[in-house]
Amino acid sequence: MGYRGLSSPASPPLVLLFLLPLSSPPFAQGAIHIPKDLSQPPVLTDMPTSYTAFSREDIYLPCAASGNPTPTFRWVKDGEAFGSERPGTGTLRAEDDEPLEVYDGNFRCYASNMLGTAMTKTVRVIVEVHQDAYEGESIILACSPPESSTPPNIHWMDRKMVHITRSDRVMVGLDGKLYFANLLKNDSRDDYICNAQYSAARTILPVAAVRLTVKPSNDVVHKKPHLLHPPGSHSSVKALRGHSLTLECIPKGLPTPRVEWKKKDGRLEETNGVVENHGRWLSFSSISQSDDGEYECRASNGAGFVLHSFTVTVEAAPFWVKEPQNLLYAPGENVRLDCQAEGIPTPRLTWSINGRELSEVDQDSRRSVFGGVLILRDVEFADTAVYQCEATNIHGSALINTYLYVIELPPQILSSDGVVYRVTEGGDVRLHCETFDITHRHTQTHTDLFILYVFDCSVGPSARPDPPKDLTLSDIADHSLTLSWIPGNSHNLPIRVFIVEAQEQQHAEEEKWQWVEWKKVPADFNHLQLTLHPYCTYRFRVIAVNDAGRSNPSSPSDIHRTPPAVPDRNPTGVHSDSTDPKLLVITWKMPKYMHNGEDFQYKVFWREAGGTGAHWNEGYVKSPPFVVNSTGPYTPFEIKVQAVNSIGSGPPPEAEIGHSGEDSTSREAETQSLGKLHHEEEREGRARERDKHSRVVVVHGKKTYGEVKDLKLFSSYGLTVSAFNSKGDGPQSLPHHFNTPEGVPGPPASLSFESPTERSLILHWTPPLESNGILLGYMVQYQQDVENGDSLMQIISDPSVTHLELEPLDPNSHYIFSVIARTSKGEGQPIIRRGATLLDGEDKEDSLGSCPLKDAVPELCLSAVLSVEKQQLSEHHRSLCPSVPTEMRGGFATQGWLIGLISAIVLLVLILLILCLIKRSRGGKYAVKDKEDKEVDSEARPMKDETFGEYSDGDEKRSDSQPSLCGESKLGSDDSLAEYGDSVDIQFNEDGSFIGQYSGRGPVPHGNESSGPASPVNAIPPPPIAPSMSSILNRPS
Repeated sequence: MGYRGLSSPASPPLVLLFLLPLSSPPFAQGAIHIPKDLSQPPVLTDMPTSYTAFSREDIYLPCAASGNPTPTFRWVKDGEAFGSERPGTGTLRAEDDEPLEVYDGNFRCYASNMLGTAMTKTVRVIVEVHQDAYEGESIILACSPPESSTPPNIHWMDRKMVHITRSDRVMVGLDGKLYFANLLKNDSRDDYICNAQYSAARTILPVAAVRLTVKPSNDVVHKKPHLLHPPGSHSSVKALRGHSLTLECIPKGLPTPRVEWKKKDGRLEETNGVVENHGRWLSFSSISQSDDGEYECRASNGAGFVLHSFTVTVEAAPFWVKEPQNLLYAPGENVRLDCQAEGIPTPRLTWSINGRELSEVDQDSRRSVFGGVLILRDVEFADTAVYQCEATNIHGSALINTYLYVIELPPQILSSDGVVYRVTEGGDVRLHCETFDITHRHTQTHTDLFILYVFDCSVGPSARPDPPKDLTLSDIADHSLTLSWIPGNSHNLPIRVFIVEAQEQQHAEEEKWQWVEWKKVPADFNHLQLTLHPYCTYRFRVIAVNDAGRSNPSSPSDIHRTPPAVPDRNPTGVHSDSTDPKLLVITWKMPKYMHNGEDFQYKVFWREAGGTGAHWNEGYVKSPPFVVNSTGPYTPFEIKVQAVNSIGSGPPPEAEIGHSGEDSTSREAETQSLGKLHHEEEREGRARERDKHSRVVVVHGKKTYGEVKDLKLFSSYGLTVSAFNSKGDGPQSLPHHFNTPEGVPGPPASLSFESPTERSLILHWTPPLESNGILLGYMVQYQQDVENGDSLMQIISDPSVTHLELEPLDPNSHYIFSVIARTSKGEGQPIIRRGATLLDGEDKEDSLGSCPLKDAVPELCLSAVLSVEKQQLSEHHRSLCPSVPTEMRGGFATQGWLIGLISAIVLLVLILLILCLIKRSRGGKYAVKDKEDKEVDSEARPMKDETFGEYSDGDEKRSDSQPSLCGESKLGSDDSLAEYGDSVDIQFNEDGSFIGQYSGRGPVPHGNESSGPASPVNAIPPPPIAPSMSSILNRPS
């Protein structure tokens, strides 16, 4: 036999086999012939793949290999040997006497002979589990993915990797199982496959496959709800502050139960919980201490209900409430480092110096520790170090490093040289001089220092700026461009802002062209990128503004026209405005500049609502309205309108519901019912008896909307609507639940303080009684009670923090403190207190009054007197100052100016009383005869056309009222319902009309009588009443 290549002919054949791959000659001269009896290691020729098996016939895992000698085969399943060793072939098939579930797992085939072992990759065989159940029953399909440090996301899908449709009846639980509250026939399928997604490994593994067969049943009845998960009636859950938490209630029953959540010891709306997953989950994305408490889920259907309660305990890793600051100190000072941390359980605080715990450092009598407070007395240069405070509990720890630097520096001037102040001639000038003194550790104006500081002052005229010039358009695209300009002379006053104005000329006549403010641009910019509407013609101009006023407008820019485009939106306010019972009148709104092109028109769609056919009728019109003829009376229609121009059509419109006109019979019945006031009184009286906490608003005519006023912020309401006529009330609609938005909070309920040292104060406050939203924190402001005192402010971002230590403070000065609560809507009213630091062992404190600062000016007391035919109503308002809880105690009542003012007021009141008594003794009697004549005329005058709600001039004159000085005087006309009945209930419609009920009395006759005593709840008979001003003026001479 001949040999080719670089190998020696004397080399053994086996050596030739392994040396050939190491050297590759540039050209092969022939093939290598290997003897048939030459030994060869196993080489795999057929390998298995992963798949899902639904029967024993599906179990087929091929494994074949060549080699000399012939390899033997063995299988390993889930890391353990599976079956016996197989000579010749390794293909694995199912045995008849073994259950199908045995073959579910991960398989690998090994082929071996004397020269080595070859193996296949691991393949996954999923054996479908077959489950049978009857229609109407509940069932749970299990999924047990491989364990991982990060739990996988579970997805139930079919063979085509399409997710199983989830609903309130079919859902995936937190444990990955697929829950059926009740089964339907169409739930039968053979490919319910559980897939586990491991995000960190970017891997999705099929875990289990289930074949579900739902058998028909003749005994499908309603079933009372029970919980598939969690078991029992109570669960205890612990959560860590700032982490996520999900409470889960998955019920079974027929029909499918509805799940509702509530907080047993509070209001669910005041927590961070969000109801998700068809009501089955209550999720907290970042749970806080305020979410701690008792929760309950209630699953109900027509057959009954079931309850499950959760006790949620929120614990927290340590977090800082107050951190010590890095500061400079002079030798001999006393240093206090405050380290306050909170957590659940309460953290333990330890101090270290330069990384060594205090217990490991030499004892020093000047150093003392009280909890989180480290005090160093008479500090020295050697005390310069880094101090560590560490807070620890079972959930973790928090550590902060504080640098204490003991240094001695001379006083320094920090203000810059060469500062130029420009002012208007005759104006005031304040020159600033900032200094630094190590004993005070902050900049100030220090009068004890010798300061040599020279300032130059230049005075020049100031005026409004000149208009900007050289307007240019650049970066022009189809619907955008950049406008640039050059600022004019500012005339010694810096420009504050530029105002860009635009004029659109395409869609209006020339005499209607208007300049409209587009945007305000900061003074340090001289350009603006503009986004424009298609098919418009624009011109632009710019105005400069400084403290002296606005400049004249600049010269307009060049005209710019934008190209047309497809409408990017459809008309708004699509509704029916039908009055004829045989017509449907559709109308809408859309400004012309949004047409975006030529040949603009509207494409109108309509069809009967709730009909079986899905066909839409279409029509085109240039402008609204669009009229559909030959419709039934008051028939509901689905209507929608699409914008169309020569370029194309706008986006698909959304359908609205509109009605054709009502017929005459319904209008007559409606008019007849509105003419009878006592029906409304009876109806609203029944509503009050039904629920004293309910409010009733009556809407007349064809209006399908009403306004409910005076709702509380951040509250949950339920709303129902019912129709009525002369026969009574119709059924109520299903309740519509809605939440009012957040608002600014009220003032904190109280404010107090304590003074641990002569230079520090600790403020304590309580949250507002009316939070009006989710509190985001507080803002604390304080300043010395001196003229032109600087105001300092600290922001607290944690709403659970209700105290703050302030230092360093001047022990010889009083301070004014205010605390303001914050929500996402803004800052609320402050609570204010005046006080000082410790003096002779007691706090010095004072009050600024009983009302918050924002309400220091009393509100006016108002009254409203309305007259509708023969009905008169008066409305009494609240007291002068809103009831806001404070802890402000009086302190300025001893001032001399206040005593003098009160004395003058008392003297003036006495003089007025004497004049009233003299006037009364000389005044004679009332014009009783005239009054009675007027009453007879008023009662004898017939109602005009027997209609309701019309006004007359005489009624308006009798509704005149006189304003009172305060809420203790009865407000209204001379005839007040407070004299004739126990209560007055006034409710207003959106258009200003009202609906009133009277308790125990009929309508009050008109007349000019004097008003009665102030309090409507006073049971004491009123004293004699002086004649009213209108009676005196109308008295015959």
